[in-house]
Amino acid sequence: MAAMFSKRTHVANGYHEDIWVRVVTDQTVANNLVLSFKLPANSSMDTKKTYVTEFCHKEQYTKVGPGFAPNFYTSVSLDATVYVSIIFAKPETDFACENHPVQVNRSVIIDRNGSLKMARYEHGPDGKSSIWEDREGIWHKPA
Repeated sequence: MAAMFSKRTHVANGYHEDIWVRVVTDQTVANNLVLSFKLPANSSMDTKKTYVTEFCHKEQYTKVGPGFAPNFYTSVSLDATVYVSIIFAKPETDFACENHPVQVNRSVIIDRNGSLKMARYEHGPDGKSSIWEDREGIWHKPA
């Protein structure tokens, strides 16, 4: 019964490297974080990783290792929206998502390709949901 009143948003890391996550309730704060994130032009992967780590420490992102799915608690109502920002160093991109709006008590997955997926969510006492299974029924937890 307690899960029905949860105000947690899980972020599951099915990617092969660490990701950095921040969940906020204020869209203006989320937008300002995105605007302040700028990778150096033509940077190497090592430079990208160093910059991402320094930025994320400064801006209070949470480091999530592969195969982990921490929850982020918010004190807003269950019908509220939170904004999920996920950063990781990847050769062709800087963000997995920028302020992806998610309803409180829903979860997201970063898959093995670094793409964002919504986790399956079912209502009711017989409903089944998993932090690692997306809405299409694909399992993303690394072996």
